[in-house]
Amino acid sequence: MRHAGRLVAVVLLAAAGLVAGTAQAGFAQDCQESGPGKPVADPPALLRLQPKRAWPITQGEGVTVAVIDSGVDTSHPNLSGQVVGGSNFLNDPPGSFDTDCSGHGTAVAGIIAAKEISGVSFYGVAPRAKLLSLRQSDPIGASQEGGGDVVGMAEAIQYAVAQGADVINISVTTTDDDTRLQAAVNNAVAKDVVVVAAAGNENVQNPEQTANATFYPAAYENVLAVAAVGSGDEPSQVSHEGSYVDISAPGENVTSTFPIRGRGEGYAAQDGTSFAAPYVSGVAALVRSRYPDLSATQVMERLTTTADPPVQGEQNIETGAGVVNPYAAVASVLPTATAGTQPPEQAQAPGVPPPPDTTARNVAFASAGTGVLTVVLVVALAVALPRGRVRRWRPGRWHPPPPEDPSASGEDEPTRPVIG
Repeated sequence: MRHAGRLVAVVLLAAAGLVAGTAQAGFAQDCQESGPGKPVADPPALLRLQPKRAWPITQGEGVTVAVIDSGVDTSHPNLSGQVVGGSNFLNDPPGSFDTDCSGHGTAVAGIIAAKEISGVSFYGVAPRAKLLSLRQSDPIGASQEGGGDVVGMAEAIQYAVAQGADVINISVTTTDDDTRLQAAVNNAVAKDVVVVAAAGNENVQNPEQTANATFYPAAYENVLAVAAVGSGDEPSQVSHEGSYVDISAPGENVTSTFPIRGRGEGYAAQDGTSFAAPYVSGVAALVRSRYPDLSATQVMERLTTTADPPVQGEQNIETGAGVVNPYAAVASVLPTATAGTQPPEQAQAPGVPPPPDTTARNVAFASAGTGVLTVVLVVALAVALPRGRVRRWRPGRWHPPPPEDPSASGEDEPTRPVIG
Protein backbone atom coordinates (compact mmCIF):
# COMPACT_ATOMS: atom_id res chain seq x y z
CA MET A 1 0.00 0.00 0.00
CA ARG A 2 1.34 3.43 -0.91
CA HIS A 3 1.39 6.42 1.43
CA ALA A 4 -1.64 7.75 -0.41
CA GLY A 5 -3.50 4.52 0.32
CA ARG A 6 -2.66 2.61 -2.86
CA LEU A 7 -2.17 -1.11 -2.68
CA VAL A 8 1.16 -2.74 -3.50
CA ALA A 9 1.39 -6.02 -5.34
CA VAL A 10 4.34 -7.61 -7.07
CA VAL A 11 5.02 -10.42 -9.46
CA LEU A 12 7.56 -11.33 -12.10
CA LEU A 13 8.22 -13.08 -15.39
CA ALA A 14 11.27 -14.87 -16.83
CA ALA A 15 13.05 -17.53 -18.82
CA ALA A 16 15.94 -19.90 -18.13
CA GLY A 17 16.54 -23.19 -16.41
CA LEU A 18 16.99 -23.60 -12.69
CA VAL A 19 20.56 -24.38 -11.69
CA ALA A 20 20.39 -26.69 -8.72
CA GLY A 21 23.37 -27.38 -6.57
CA THR A 22 25.04 -27.17 -3.21
CA ALA A 23 28.64 -26.79 -4.33
CA GLN A 24 31.15 -25.21 -2.01
CA ALA A 25 31.30 -21.47 -2.66
CA GLY A 26 34.47 -20.08 -4.21
CA PHE A 27 35.87 -16.66 -3.30
CA ALA A 28 38.24 -14.19 -4.86
CA GLN A 29 41.31 -13.01 -2.98
CA ASP A 30 39.76 -9.59 -2.33
CA CYS A 31 36.64 -11.03 -0.68
CA GLN A 32 35.69 -9.73 2.74
CA GLU A 33 36.97 -11.50 5.82
CA SER A 34 34.65 -14.00 7.43
CA GLY A 35 32.43 -13.22 10.37
CA PRO A 36 34.35 -15.11 13.07
CA GLY A 37 31.95 -15.08 16.01
CA LYS A 38 28.58 -16.30 17.16
CA PRO A 39 25.82 -13.72 17.58
CA VAL A 40 25.24 -12.18 20.96
CA ALA A 41 22.33 -13.87 22.75
CA ASP A 42 18.90 -12.70 21.66
CA PRO A 43 19.53 -10.52 18.59
CA PRO A 44 17.53 -7.28 19.05
CA ALA A 45 15.53 -7.54 15.81
CA LEU A 46 14.32 -11.04 16.70
CA LEU A 47 13.38 -9.88 20.19
CA ARG A 48 11.36 -7.06 18.66
CA LEU A 49 9.51 -9.06 15.99
CA GLN A 50 9.26 -12.45 17.78
CA PRO A 51 8.65 -14.47 14.59
CA LYS A 52 8.50 -17.69 16.62
CA ARG A 53 5.06 -16.66 17.82
CA ALA A 54 3.85 -17.39 14.28
CA TRP A 55 5.60 -20.75 13.97
CA PRO A 56 2.82 -22.89 15.51
CA ILE A 57 0.74 -21.68 12.55
CA THR A 58 3.35 -21.71 9.77
CA GLN A 59 7.11 -21.59 9.24
CA GLY A 60 6.92 -20.83 5.53
CA GLU A 61 6.41 -24.37 4.24
CA GLY A 62 6.01 -24.66 0.48
CA VAL A 63 7.17 -21.11 -0.30
CA THR A 64 10.19 -20.06 -2.38
CA VAL A 65 11.82 -16.67 -1.89
CA ALA A 66 14.19 -15.33 -4.55
CA VAL A 67 17.09 -13.25 -3.21
CA ILE A 68 18.43 -10.93 -5.91
CA ASP A 69 21.70 -9.81 -4.39
CA SER A 70 25.42 -10.62 -4.19
CA GLY A 71 25.01 -14.41 -3.93
CA VAL A 72 24.60 -16.69 -0.92
CA ASP A 73 27.20 -18.75 0.94
CA THR A 74 25.37 -22.09 0.82
CA SER A 75 28.02 -23.72 3.02
CA HIS A 76 26.91 -21.71 6.05
CA PRO A 77 25.39 -24.06 8.69
CA ASN A 78 22.24 -21.92 9.05
CA LEU A 79 21.72 -21.96 5.28
CA SER A 80 22.72 -25.53 4.45
CA GLY A 81 19.91 -27.05 2.39
CA GLN A 82 17.96 -23.79 2.29
CA VAL A 83 19.08 -22.66 -1.19
CA VAL A 84 17.43 -24.85 -3.82
CA GLY A 85 19.03 -23.24 -6.85
CA GLY A 86 19.82 -20.00 -8.58
CA SER A 87 21.79 -18.30 -11.32
CA ASN A 88 24.65 -15.85 -11.82
CA PHE A 89 24.11 -12.57 -13.69
CA LEU A 90 27.64 -11.18 -13.18
CA ASN A 91 30.81 -11.72 -15.19
CA ASP A 92 33.10 -9.96 -12.73
CA PRO A 93 33.95 -10.91 -10.09
CA PRO A 94 33.65 -14.49 -11.33
CA GLY A 95 31.53 -16.95 -9.43
CA SER A 96 28.17 -18.64 -9.22
CA PHE A 97 24.99 -18.16 -7.23
CA ASP A 98 26.65 -19.73 -4.18
CA THR A 99 29.51 -17.21 -4.33
CA ASP A 100 29.17 -14.19 -2.05
CA CYS A 101 32.24 -12.01 -1.96
CA SER A 102 30.74 -9.12 0.02
CA GLY A 103 28.52 -11.01 2.47
CA HIS A 104 25.51 -8.82 1.68
CA GLY A 105 23.38 -11.52 0.05
CA THR A 106 24.23 -14.11 2.69
CA ALA A 107 23.00 -11.72 5.39
CA VAL A 108 19.77 -11.03 3.51
CA ALA A 109 19.15 -14.75 2.93
CA GLY A 110 19.73 -15.56 6.60
CA ILE A 111 17.18 -13.02 7.80
CA ILE A 112 14.56 -14.60 5.55
CA ALA A 113 15.08 -18.32 5.99
CA ALA A 114 18.05 -19.32 8.16
CA LYS A 115 17.27 -22.53 10.01
CA GLU A 116 17.88 -22.97 13.72
CA ILE A 117 21.07 -24.73 14.76
CA SER A 118 22.19 -25.81 18.20
CA GLY A 119 24.03 -23.22 20.27
CA VAL A 120 23.21 -20.25 18.02
CA SER A 121 20.59 -17.67 18.95
CA PHE A 122 20.06 -16.42 15.40
CA TYR A 123 17.41 -17.82 13.03
CA GLY A 124 15.37 -16.64 10.06
CA VAL A 125 11.75 -15.52 10.00
CA ALA A 126 10.56 -18.41 7.81
CA PRO A 127 12.99 -21.33 8.33
CA ARG A 128 10.97 -23.80 6.26
CA ALA A 129 10.81 -21.58 3.22
CA LYS A 130 13.36 -22.20 0.47
CA LEU A 131 15.60 -19.75 -1.33
CA LEU A 132 16.71 -18.99 -4.88
CA SER A 133 20.03 -17.14 -5.02
CA LEU A 134 20.29 -14.79 -7.99
CA ARG A 135 23.74 -13.20 -7.99
CA GLN A 136 23.30 -9.85 -9.69
CA SER A 137 25.29 -7.34 -7.61
CA ASP A 138 28.70 -7.27 -5.99
CA PRO A 139 30.24 -4.10 -4.54
CA ILE A 140 33.73 -5.61 -4.68
CA GLY A 141 33.85 -6.03 -8.45
CA ALA A 142 37.30 -5.30 -9.85
CA SER A 143 36.02 -3.70 -13.07
CA GLN A 144 33.25 -1.44 -14.33
CA GLU A 145 31.14 -4.55 -14.90
CA GLY A 146 31.53 -5.74 -11.32
CA GLY A 147 28.45 -4.11 -9.87
CA GLY A 148 25.73 -5.33 -12.18
CA ASP A 149 23.26 -3.06 -13.97
CA VAL A 150 19.55 -2.51 -14.43
CA VAL A 151 19.39 -4.92 -17.35
CA GLY A 152 20.82 -7.69 -15.18
CA MET A 153 18.35 -6.79 -12.45
CA ALA A 154 15.46 -7.03 -14.90
CA GLU A 155 16.75 -10.40 -16.12
CA ALA A 156 17.07 -11.66 -12.55
CA ILE A 157 13.48 -10.66 -11.82
CA GLN A 158 12.31 -12.48 -14.94
CA TYR A 159 14.34 -15.55 -14.01
CA ALA A 160 12.86 -15.63 -10.51
CA VAL A 161 9.33 -15.60 -11.88
CA ALA A 162 10.10 -18.33 -14.41
CA GLN A 163 11.43 -20.53 -11.61
CA GLY A 164 8.25 -20.19 -9.58
CA ALA A 165 9.32 -17.76 -6.87
CA ASP A 166 6.46 -16.74 -4.57
CA VAL A 167 8.31 -13.75 -3.10
CA ILE A 168 11.24 -11.74 -4.45
CA ASN A 169 13.52 -9.76 -2.14
CA ILE A 170 15.53 -6.91 -3.69
CA SER A 171 17.84 -5.25 -1.17
CA VAL A 172 19.37 -3.25 -4.01
CA THR A 173 18.51 0.22 -5.28
CA THR A 174 19.16 2.56 -8.18
CA THR A 175 18.27 6.20 -8.67
CA ASP A 176 17.44 5.61 -12.34
CA ASP A 177 13.83 5.01 -13.36
CA ASP A 178 14.72 2.58 -16.13
CA THR A 179 11.94 1.38 -18.42
CA ARG A 180 13.41 -2.12 -18.65
CA LEU A 181 13.44 -2.55 -14.89
CA GLN A 182 9.92 -1.21 -14.56
CA ALA A 183 8.71 -3.53 -17.32
CA ALA A 184 10.16 -6.53 -15.47
CA VAL A 185 8.36 -5.48 -12.29
CA ASN A 186 5.10 -4.91 -14.18
CA ASN A 187 5.38 -8.34 -15.78
CA ALA A 188 6.01 -9.74 -12.34
CA VAL A 189 2.76 -8.26 -11.09
CA ALA A 190 0.92 -10.09 -13.82
CA LYS A 191 2.42 -13.37 -12.59
CA ASP A 192 1.26 -12.75 -8.98
CA VAL A 193 4.65 -12.72 -7.24
CA VAL A 194 5.18 -10.50 -4.18
CA VAL A 195 8.13 -8.15 -4.70
CA VAL A 196 9.72 -6.57 -1.63
CA ALA A 197 12.44 -3.92 -1.98
CA ALA A 198 14.62 -1.81 0.30
CA ALA A 199 13.45 1.81 0.38
CA GLY A 200 17.04 3.07 0.18
CA ASN A 201 19.58 4.56 2.57
CA GLU A 202 20.48 8.11 3.43
CA ASN A 203 24.01 9.37 3.07
CA VAL A 204 24.43 10.17 6.76
CA GLN A 205 27.68 12.08 6.20
CA ASN A 206 26.25 14.15 3.32
CA PRO A 207 22.45 14.05 3.67
CA GLU A 208 21.91 16.65 0.95
CA GLN A 209 23.08 14.09 -1.60
CA THR A 210 20.11 11.82 -0.92
CA ALA A 211 17.53 14.29 0.38
CA ASN A 212 15.61 14.46 -2.91
CA ALA A 213 16.51 11.03 -4.27
CA THR A 214 13.98 8.45 -5.41
CA PHE A 215 15.13 4.84 -5.22
CA TYR A 216 14.03 2.06 -7.56
CA PRO A 217 12.63 -0.56 -7.76
CA ALA A 218 11.17 0.37 -4.34
CA ALA A 219 9.40 3.45 -5.73
CA TYR A 220 7.45 1.52 -8.36
CA GLU A 221 3.73 1.40 -7.70
CA ASN A 222 3.51 -2.38 -7.34
CA VAL A 223 6.52 -2.97 -5.08
CA LEU A 224 6.37 -3.21 -1.28
CA ALA A 225 8.94 -0.62 -0.16
CA VAL A 226 10.54 -1.22 3.24
CA ALA A 227 12.07 1.44 5.50
CA ALA A 228 14.27 0.81 8.55
CA VAL A 229 13.48 1.58 12.19
CA GLY A 230 15.61 1.66 15.32
CA SER A 231 15.24 -0.15 18.61
CA GLY A 232 12.15 1.82 19.67
CA ASP A 233 10.41 1.69 16.28
CA GLU A 234 11.56 5.26 15.56
CA PRO A 235 12.63 6.03 11.98
CA SER A 236 16.27 5.07 11.53
CA GLN A 237 18.58 7.88 10.51
CA VAL A 238 20.03 5.59 7.83
CA SER A 239 16.62 5.07 6.20
CA HIS A 240 15.41 7.16 3.27
CA GLU A 241 11.94 8.66 3.50
CA GLY A 242 9.47 9.06 0.67
CA SER A 243 5.83 8.84 -0.30
CA TYR A 244 6.49 5.36 -1.68
CA VAL A 245 7.47 3.87 1.72
CA ASP A 246 4.87 1.22 2.62
CA ILE A 247 6.07 -0.57 5.75
CA SER A 248 9.11 -0.85 8.01
CA ALA A 249 11.21 -3.34 9.95
CA PRO A 250 14.31 -3.28 12.20
CA GLY A 251 17.30 -1.93 10.32
CA GLU A 252 19.92 -1.09 12.94
CA ASN A 253 22.41 -3.54 14.45
CA VAL A 254 20.73 -6.38 12.58
CA THR A 255 22.44 -9.73 13.22
CA SER A 256 22.53 -12.28 10.42
CA THR A 257 24.61 -14.91 8.68
CA PHE A 258 27.93 -13.95 7.08
CA PRO A 259 30.21 -15.99 4.79
CA ILE A 260 32.55 -18.32 6.67
CA ARG A 261 35.14 -19.01 3.96
CA GLY A 262 36.68 -21.96 5.74
CA ARG A 263 37.14 -20.30 9.12
CA GLY A 264 35.18 -18.54 11.81
CA GLU A 265 31.54 -18.99 12.67
CA GLY A 266 30.01 -16.52 10.24
CA TYR A 267 27.78 -13.89 11.85
CA ALA A 268 27.74 -10.09 11.63
CA ALA A 269 25.54 -7.14 12.57
CA GLN A 270 24.78 -4.47 9.99
CA ASP A 271 22.62 -1.38 9.43
CA GLY A 272 20.40 -0.29 6.56
CA THR A 273 17.16 -0.83 4.69
CA SER A 274 18.90 -3.73 2.94
CA PHE A 275 18.42 -5.71 6.14
CA ALA A 276 14.95 -4.40 6.99
CA ALA A 277 13.50 -5.59 3.66
CA PRO A 278 14.21 -9.32 4.21
CA TYR A 279 12.25 -9.27 7.48
CA VAL A 280 9.22 -8.22 5.46
CA SER A 281 10.02 -10.83 2.79
CA GLY A 282 10.20 -13.49 5.50
CA VAL A 283 6.79 -12.49 6.84
CA ALA A 284 5.43 -12.45 3.28
CA ALA A 285 6.63 -16.07 3.01
CA LEU A 286 4.73 -16.94 6.19
CA VAL A 287 1.56 -15.36 4.81
CA ARG A 288 1.88 -17.06 1.42
CA SER A 289 2.32 -20.39 3.18
CA ARG A 290 -0.67 -19.84 5.46
CA TYR A 291 -2.95 -18.32 2.82
CA PRO A 292 -1.93 -19.83 -0.53
CA ASP A 293 -5.05 -18.51 -2.26
CA LEU A 294 -4.32 -14.86 -1.53
CA SER A 295 -3.08 -12.81 -4.45
CA ALA A 296 0.16 -10.87 -4.21
CA THR A 297 -1.85 -7.69 -3.76
CA GLN A 298 -3.81 -9.24 -0.91
CA VAL A 299 -0.61 -10.48 0.74
CA MET A 300 0.85 -7.00 0.65
CA GLU A 301 -2.35 -5.46 1.97
CA ARG A 302 -2.39 -7.99 4.82
CA LEU A 303 1.19 -7.07 5.77
CA THR A 304 0.44 -3.34 5.91
CA THR A 305 -2.96 -3.77 7.57
CA THR A 306 -1.57 -5.92 10.40
CA ALA A 307 1.61 -3.89 10.97
CA ASP A 308 2.19 -2.35 14.39
CA PRO A 309 1.11 1.31 14.14
CA PRO A 310 3.90 3.86 13.67
CA VAL A 311 5.20 5.68 16.73
CA GLN A 312 4.21 8.87 14.90
CA GLY A 313 0.57 7.76 15.26
CA GLU A 314 -0.38 7.35 11.62
CA GLN A 315 0.96 6.21 8.26
CA ASN A 316 3.80 8.45 7.15
CA ILE A 317 6.64 8.89 4.69
CA GLU A 318 9.27 7.63 7.13
CA THR A 319 7.93 4.23 8.26
CA GLY A 320 4.83 3.71 6.13
CA ALA A 321 2.02 1.75 7.78
CA GLY A 322 4.28 0.77 10.68
CA VAL A 323 6.48 -2.16 11.71
CA VAL A 324 5.73 -5.57 10.22
CA ASN A 325 4.16 -7.99 12.74
CA PRO A 326 4.77 -11.68 11.91
CA TYR A 327 2.17 -13.13 14.28
CA ALA A 328 -0.58 -10.64 13.40
CA ALA A 329 0.09 -11.15 9.69
CA VAL A 330 -0.72 -14.86 9.87
CA ALA A 331 -3.22 -14.93 12.76
CA SER A 332 -5.44 -11.89 12.20
CA VAL A 333 -8.90 -12.55 10.75
CA LEU A 334 -9.40 -10.21 7.81
CA PRO A 335 -12.27 -10.24 5.29
CA THR A 336 -9.98 -11.45 2.48
CA ALA A 337 -8.40 -14.31 4.47
CA THR A 338 -8.71 -17.78 2.97
CA ALA A 339 -6.71 -20.76 4.13
CA GLY A 340 -6.93 -24.50 4.54
CA THR A 341 -8.35 -23.88 8.00
CA GLN A 342 -9.71 -20.71 9.55
CA PRO A 343 -6.90 -18.76 11.21
CA PRO A 344 -7.16 -18.25 14.96
CA GLU A 345 -8.23 -15.01 16.54
CA GLN A 346 -5.41 -12.88 17.89
CA ALA A 347 -4.80 -15.25 20.78
CA GLN A 348 -1.27 -15.85 21.99
CA ALA A 349 0.50 -18.89 20.60
CA PRO A 350 0.85 -21.57 23.30
CA GLY A 351 3.93 -21.23 25.46
CA VAL A 352 5.19 -18.12 23.70
CA PRO A 353 5.46 -14.76 25.51
CA PRO A 354 3.45 -11.78 24.25
CA PRO A 355 5.21 -9.10 22.21
CA PRO A 356 7.11 -6.45 24.14
CA ASP A 357 5.66 -3.02 24.86
CA THR A 358 7.63 -0.65 22.65
CA THR A 359 5.90 2.59 23.62
CA ALA A 360 8.48 3.76 26.14
CA ARG A 361 11.75 2.50 24.72
CA ASN A 362 14.85 4.61 24.91
CA VAL A 363 16.43 4.98 21.51
CA ALA A 364 20.07 4.88 20.48
CA PHE A 365 20.69 5.64 16.83
CA ALA A 366 23.43 3.70 15.07
CA SER A 367 25.28 5.70 12.44
CA ALA A 368 28.06 3.53 11.10
CA GLY A 369 29.85 4.77 7.99
CA THR A 370 29.51 3.56 4.44
CA GLY A 371 29.94 -0.19 4.12
CA VAL A 372 30.55 -0.80 7.81
CA LEU A 373 30.00 -4.25 9.22
CA THR A 374 30.08 -4.95 12.93
CA VAL A 375 31.17 -8.53 13.36
CA VAL A 376 29.33 -9.99 16.30
CA LEU A 377 31.67 -11.53 18.84
CA VAL A 378 31.48 -11.60 22.58
CA VAL A 379 33.22 -8.26 22.03
CA ALA A 380 31.99 -6.43 18.88
CA LEU A 381 34.59 -5.84 16.21
CA ALA A 382 34.35 -3.25 13.44
CA VAL A 383 35.24 -4.34 9.94
CA ALA A 384 35.17 -1.83 7.11
CA LEU A 385 33.85 -3.01 3.75
CA PRO A 386 35.93 -1.84 0.79
CA ARG A 387 33.78 0.06 -1.62
CA GLY A 388 35.31 -1.15 -4.88
CA ARG A 389 34.34 1.04 -7.80
CA VAL A 390 31.56 3.55 -7.41
CA ARG A 391 28.44 2.15 -9.07
CA ARG A 392 24.74 2.85 -9.28
CA TRP A 393 23.63 -0.19 -7.22
CA ARG A 394 24.43 -0.30 -3.55
CA PRO A 395 24.36 -2.52 -0.38
CA GLY A 396 23.35 -1.48 3.23
CA ARG A 397 25.19 1.85 3.01
CA TRP A 398 25.09 4.71 0.51
CA HIS A 399 27.87 6.11 -1.62
CA PRO A 400 27.25 8.70 -4.35
CA PRO A 401 26.80 7.68 -7.99
CA PRO A 402 29.16 8.92 -10.70
CA PRO A 403 28.22 12.17 -12.49
CA GLU A 404 25.62 11.79 -15.21
CA ASP A 405 26.81 11.84 -18.82
CA PRO A 406 24.35 14.11 -20.68
CA SER A 407 25.19 12.42 -23.96
CA ALA A 408 24.43 8.93 -22.73
CA SER A 409 21.29 7.17 -23.88
CA GLY A 410 19.56 5.34 -21.05
CA GLU A 411 18.46 2.58 -23.40
CA ASP A 412 21.86 1.94 -24.97
CA GLU A 413 24.07 1.86 -21.89
CA PRO A 414 22.76 -0.09 -18.91
CA THR A 415 23.07 1.82 -15.66
CA ARG A 416 25.45 0.36 -13.12
CA PRO A 417 23.71 -0.18 -9.80
CA VAL A 418 24.90 -0.26 -6.20
CA ILE A 419 23.63 -2.70 -3.47
CA GLY A 420 21.06 -1.22 -1.18
